[in-house]
Amino acid sequence: MAKKKRKGGIKVSDLLNDFAQRTTTHGVARIAASNTCFRRTAWIVVVLGAFTGYSLHAGSLIARFLRYEVAIKMEVVSEDSIYFPAVTVCNSNKLRLSAILNSTYKDLAQVNEPHFSFTYRGK
Repeated sequence: MAKKKRKGGIKVSDLLNDFAQRTTTHGVARIAASNTCFRRTAWIVVVLGAFTGYSLHAGSLIARFLRYEVAIKMEVVSEDSIYFPAVTVCNSNKLRLSAILNSTYKDLAQVNEPHFSFTYRGK
């Protein structure tokens, strides 16, 4: 690489080397810090291989997204008869004692004074 000087007297190769050593991009700092030509070549091959793998994978994901594939299988089944499920409804409303005692059902309710609970007295 030819060493060119900028206006401030800093060489472009020095700027690139400083950037390469301080960057957080994986592998680029290893390329810049390599002492031998073999190590530098090996790191270049590793970084370019990883970038190529990333590019191919990202490209395949984008192509898959742009195909707008739908993965839904719907099937309508109709039956002649439908079974009604057993339903239990629990009423959680409190009963007013005065309403029960003033109604025609007052003999069905017996008041237990300490707990105010009702019991059915069937005949």
